[in-house]
Parts: sequence; structure tokens; C-alpha cells
Amino acid sequence: MEDWETLRSFFPHNWEEMASQTDALKGLRKDTTPEDSLRTLRLPVGCGYSLRETVTRAKRATLV
Repeated sequence: MEDWETLRSFFPHNWEEMASQTDALKGLRKDTTPEDSLRTLRLPVGCGYSLRETVTRAKRATLV
């Protein structure tokens, strides 16, 4: 969790608003927050997990 807070400290304070304005969140599931989606995305990108492993880990962390 503290790694996530460190990563978020590099984002602009209004990153969610910017993502919405640029349609970066287009197609986002209605029951998922932008933060949860970004946390899920960092698993395959930052950790090198397969998509199958990403889904498993995201479900365990209740991100999806």
C-alpha cells in the first residue's frame, strides 16, 4: 500500500479529472473507480505479471 501512495505522489493533484477530460477513462466499468483501474494496470506493467495473474491478484485485493 505504501508503494501505491509513493507512486500517486508523482501524479498531478487533479489526475482523475484530467483522465476524464481526455477520455482516458472511456469504457471504464461503472463499478470500478479510476484509482482501482490504475492500481490494476500497474500489475502487468510494473510487476510483469501475466493478465491471468493480474486478474487473480486484483480479485484478491477487491480491485475488480
